[in-house]
Amino acid sequence: MAMSETLAATGAQTIPVFALAGVIELRAMFRKFPLTQPWTRETAKHAWFLELATLIVGYSAWGGVMIWLVVAEYHCLRRLRGLSVPDGAGGTVQNSIDVSLVLLVALPIVASLMMNLIALLTPKPAPANDGQEESASEIS
Repeated sequence: MAMSETLAATGAQTIPVFALAGVIELRAMFRKFPLTQPWTRETAKHAWFLELATLIVGYSAWGGVMIWLVVAEYHCLRRLRGLSVPDGAGGTVQNSIDVSLVLLVALPIVASLMMNLIALLTPKPAPANDGQEESASEIS
């Protein structure tokens, strides 16, 4: 797809915004993933693996999109300077913007689902019984 002047100008302005939004989202989202939670032996393997897998998938997805956004921004700036761009540069710009929008919406949803799954696997501490409460068998 040939890149028009309008697409190049729009892409040159919006691509850095999407890149910044992606970085801010990653930092905020993965700040909620502490890898130092108190796991028991039964849940340590599963929960730790889920946390690590979520971090790897999230950073890899955004890392790939960031590289794609850099290439798209490069094509936009070349087109605005009047230099030649490849024939598929317009498609690269449009697709990089579309994918970054999808990731901006989808990754927080996936991360929250993963955090809920990890919370289900996390052992809950047993309540301390100080002898204040009587069991049902002692009352009857």
